[in-house]
Amino acid sequence: MLQLLRARKIINPTQLGKLFPVNPSSVSSTSFDITLLMVLLRNVCGLAAPETGWDARPAATDMRLEADIARVKYFRNTVVAHAEQASVDDATFNRYWSEIRDALVRLGGVAYRAAIDSLETECMDPDVEEHYKQLLQQWKNDESNIKDDLKEIGNDIKNLTKKVDDLVSSTMTSKMETSDKDQDSNSPKEVNGIFSRDCTDVPDAPGKAQISVNDRVIARWTNNLYYAGQVSSIENHQINVLFDGGDRITHSIRDISAVIPDQEPHQVQIGRHVVTTWKGGHKYHIGYVTEKNCDVFKVTFDENDEDFCLAKQLRIFPEHNSPHKVGARVFARWNNGLYYRGFVTKATSTNVFITYDDGDTITLLKSDRTAVILDKLPCYSHVKPGQRVIGYWPGRTRYYPGVVESKGSTGSNNYYHVKFDDGDQRMEDFNQIRLIP
Repeated sequence: MLQLLRARKIINPTQLGKLFPVNPSSVSSTSFDITLLMVLLRNVCGLAAPETGWDARPAATDMRLEADIARVKYFRNTVVAHAEQASVDDATFNRYWSEIRDALVRLGGVAYRAAIDSLETECMDPDVEEHYKQLLQQWKNDESNIKDDLKEIGNDIKNLTKKVDDLVSSTMTSKMETSDKDQDSNSPKEVNGIFSRDCTDVPDAPGKAQISVNDRVIARWTNNLYYAGQVSSIENHQINVLFDGGDRITHSIRDISAVIPDQEPHQVQIGRHVVTTWKGGHKYHIGYVTEKNCDVFKVTFDENDEDFCLAKQLRIFPEHNSPHKVGARVFARWNNGLYYRGFVTKATSTNVFITYDDGDTITLLKSDRTAVILDKLPCYSHVKPGQRVIGYWPGRTRYYPGVVESKGSTGSNNYYHVKFDDGDQRMEDFNQIRLIP
């Protein structure tokens, strides 16, 4: 039969080679293309031709076996082998797909329905699919890198949201009430127009707190910022504060920087540690007075922003002499060797516990004298070339360790030439370094 088909040129030598390969055991219908299958079905299996013939599209109502075989051949030629365009519109695709799927299910049985349906959305080119998978993975990696960079930038500018606060409040607070004499003896001084901090030690508690129930105060919240409120009660060495926004907090009386009375200072000098609002908003931020022009004071905040305030808008920030006292404002060394601002929240005989301004916490040994540094401006005369310090770098709230190379004065300000441990160098203003013990 097959030789007769060959003689009649119905089957070609290539097709015959698939039927009779050198290794007879390798014969498999999986290697037969549609053309060869059609030759065998039409000429060997004894099937009768559909009413429209083997090469035309059968009538939609003709669902016999022969019609479905002819239907598959027709769509193979029309849609794939002899197609004039590489694509079809959605409506044409759906119409073709429905008819081809139904024919294949009738031929193969309903068990093949799920497998056939899955082909509708499957990629026809695995290489192209793999290419786009690799592109998506690269995009994902790039997105992760961008997120890491944004996180670093976010850490540096996270406090800038305070700029949207309204300029509505001019009342600030001072933690402890001190006499004019106390303020004068512990104030920075201006000598011949050049700032020089008075080297007299500031006591841990610069006076008994004059805080009573119902007093107006500003108190530290859990984010290390300060908000206005009122003392609701004082008992068991605890001060309870009701904030204007309705929240409440309790602080130990031992924490002298936690609750600051709302009292206007009698005198403010350059270099003073103060608290004030940013543009008069409702949040109070810590900073240093860095310039003075008549009754207007420039405040450089811990977040590196600046604002100009009147004396009545400032409150003196209480200072400790020890970096190991509860409430002390400090720079504490993080695991990366750099220093970040925070507060001492607890101290034992061996350890000191720090809460950073960004919410992180750390426990450091008291015996490591370089681990926790008071956020206190150094006396100019105490700073010597070769001394270890931590210093400011533009755009950063963290401080970097380094060495003072030299110091001097320009105009009305002192400066320090600092070489950082990473090799960078910078001229630091008087308020931009702290001494490493």
